[in-house]
Amino acid sequence: MKSWFERLDISLSILIIIDVLLIIASILFNLEQEYIDFIFIFDTLICIVLIINFIIKYLDSADRNQFLKENYLDLVASLPLGLLILPFPSQLLYSYHLIILLRLLRVILLFKDISKYVKKFFNATYLDKIIAIFIVIIVGSTFTLYYFDPNIHSIYESLWFIFQTITTVGYGDIIPESPVGHFISLLLLIVGVLMFSVLTASFAYFFNQKIFKEENDEFNKKVNTLKENLDKTKESIDKIKEKTISNDEELAEIKENVKDLSNRMDYLIDLIEKKE
Repeated sequence: MKSWFERLDISLSILIIIDVLLIIASILFNLEQEYIDFIFIFDTLICIVLIINFIIKYLDSADRNQFLKENYLDLVASLPLGLLILPFPSQLLYSYHLIILLRLLRVILLFKDISKYVKKFFNATYLDKIIAIFIVIIVGSTFTLYYFDPNIHSIYESLWFIFQTITTVGYGDIIPESPVGHFISLLLLIVGVLMFSVLTASFAYFFNQKIFKEENDEFNKKVNTLKENLDKTKESIDKIKEKTISNDEELAEIKENVKDLSNRMDYLIDLIEKKE
């Protein structure tokens, strides 16, 4: 159940970011009414999903009062303000700004919850160190190219060329002329291929490890359950064995008593026969 909530939170955070971008677009650009209506409906649906998610978590929590104290901001950030301000159309623009703030608050709260998983991801894949190396290469190449290549006239042009090359796009609008520029271009092509390969491998490794861990935990859980059942079965067998031993002892005692009784009866019969 917990794993399901984690996946849902990540999905919701992505949807909320899309929602915020759509609302910002509706404020900055003169959109047609049909697009504004779509954004309004999308935001309302997101709010409904968030509230349902909050209710499910609330009902699933062990201490509901504590849950409310710790997560009341989630509920506030999930309010469908678009519906609430329908009777007040003059306040529509201000409400959009407030909606953006609330949705951003929700994103911050969600990412705060999943930050520990991001930390686990970096620890498992060393991706933070790899990204740091790539950033150093990009920054170093940008300044080196700017200072040593006569065809690069600004830091912006240098950075633009760096990103073109490292992403293997290569528009061709900027071409370095110096040997240093050619060397950096070749280096960045290799770095770009390595970077995307490492990113893909890191994500694949992390999620494969996560899936393996979940499957391993499930297997261990089944093994532990089986072990508990075997222990209970062993206890039952031991009890039956003890009871059987006890019954054997009682049976042996009964046999002794019967034998003793038989001997006495034989003795009495002999006495009676002698008396006759």
